[in-house]
Amino acid sequence: MRIKSNISLIIITTLGLLLGPARVYGEETRATKNLRQETVLLPASAPDKGQLIPIGVALVHIESGDKTAKLTVLYYKDPRTQRTVDYAELYNTSGELLAASWIDRSGIHRTAVDEGLLDENKSELKGVLVLVEEGTAI
Repeated sequence: MRIKSNISLIIITTLGLLLGPARVYGEETRATKNLRQETVLLPASAPDKGQLIPIGVALVHIESGDKTAKLTVLYYKDPRTQRTVDYAELYNTSGELLAASWIDRSGIHRTAVDEGLLDENKSELKGVLVLVEEGTAI
């Protein structure tokens, strides 16, 4: 369980460093697809990927003790903004969406993580990303 917590912390920190501090607001959800074409629910403030331009991919290898996590980060740009990156998604090797980070229409940075990663007692992904605030223990 310690390794899961370490990897989750690294995921949130990486996305947070890309786009800035996250905040929490109660929101409705919107549906999107992961790389496996499965439906995933995101907070409503997440942008519609259909209006974004994919601009990059990064492969990330995280080692913690004798465990290694291989992750993929996809970066997107909104052509209507001056920012270099407006939205990023973090995937595991199975193509499941673990976390997303974005700048919403008000210019506020948001980060959402699969609620399965936030539950210490379970290790399965739920396909529902929930907003986390800066400093949330995972």
